[in-house]
Amino acid sequence: MLVLRWICAVLFFCPAVVPTAVCEPLKLLIFSLSSSSEEVGAWAGEGIALSLKGQLTDTEIRPFTRGETEDLLTENGLPVGEPLSRGSMIYVAEQADADFVLMGSLVESGDSLKLSARLLNMKTMKQGSEFTVSGTLASLPQMENELAWMIYSSVARAPSLSREQFSERARRAPNSAYASYIESLNVFDESQKMLLLEKAVREYADFAEARFQIGWYYYLKHDCARALPHMEYGLKLPNERLQSEFMIGTCRLQTGGTAQAIEDYMRLLSTTQHMAALNNLAVAYVRNGNVVQSLQTLMDAGSRGYADPAIAINLVIARYLAGGAAAALESVEDALKTYSGNGMLYFLSSFLNNEAGNKERASEDMARAVRFGVDIDRLSREEPQSWMRLILNWTNEE
Repeated sequence: MLVLRWICAVLFFCPAVVPTAVCEPLKLLIFSLSSSSEEVGAWAGEGIALSLKGQLTDTEIRPFTRGETEDLLTENGLPVGEPLSRGSMIYVAEQADADFVLMGSLVESGDSLKLSARLLNMKTMKQGSEFTVSGTLASLPQMENELAWMIYSSVARAPSLSREQFSERARRAPNSAYASYIESLNVFDESQKMLLLEKAVREYADFAEARFQIGWYYYLKHDCARALPHMEYGLKLPNERLQSEFMIGTCRLQTGGTAQAIEDYMRLLSTTQHMAALNNLAVAYVRNGNVVQSLQTLMDAGSRGYADPAIAINLVIARYLAGGAAAALESVEDALKTYSGNGMLYFLSSFLNNEAGNKERASEDMARAVRFGVDIDRLSREEPQSWMRLILNWTNEE
């Protein structure tokens, strides 16, 4: 497998003699284009690179995302958002085990702009021919698309997309809206970031990337009513589609749309058996009255080796709902061996031991739960179904 993948990288494409399924997408690291253009502004170098990444996603090429690239720079002690030397770019590409690295520039000449870029094959250390596109500032989206096509047709020598199909990937957001969006990515102040994103959306209402960021902001604020309309746009973005499906399902579950949430999670899980989605689907099943299916889902998560306090808590509760205290006591004991500092598990142990007649153990564990800050008065007023825990963070590993 490794030899075949190396062959694919050296030849710039998946050759006919090698089955297509064997060749994995070639990993491409794209750095911000260097730019001194005053007309285009500081956003251009990063904006063009981000546009190229978006247009090449979901092809025979897998560009490193903006977040992945920033992580690589940080891990290797290099500044984020600052110009890098050619040597630094190559070093990072080596550490990332990239197949190719793209380095380029934007040059302004009168009313004309010129985009130039070269691919470096990291397996052979040979640099390809220069790709050059020229045009006006107004035609920058089309210039980006042409440059992306040159990269795509060069690396994927037998491309699955035609030129006409690839042209549909051109950036739709106008330069003014796109500039505000790119600026927002480098702003840490939340209020300022939102002002820039809202400005981008006012200028281009169907701006999926900006809408996704706004939805993500409201999701983190637990404001699902505002998050949902924006999160729908994330379904249009290949790199954000799965996360958007997860957050949409979670918001629907939190706002009472249990049946819809189950459909959302099932659709998501048909693509990826993600830990958080499995956990939340189990919660949705209980809220929908299907305890048996919830228990099966949680056991499936356990069989996959997924470990999280929420899953442990929910498994105890599901077993109790399905078979009573005796069925759940063993689960809570096992969970406490792993999560001995979890107050909710001590509350559950107290509750179950009390039902089983183990009064002394119930009292001891209730005291432990209180020491860990559990609001036992509130929980005691609620039904056990409501004790199940959601995982809100998509970044949990599969």
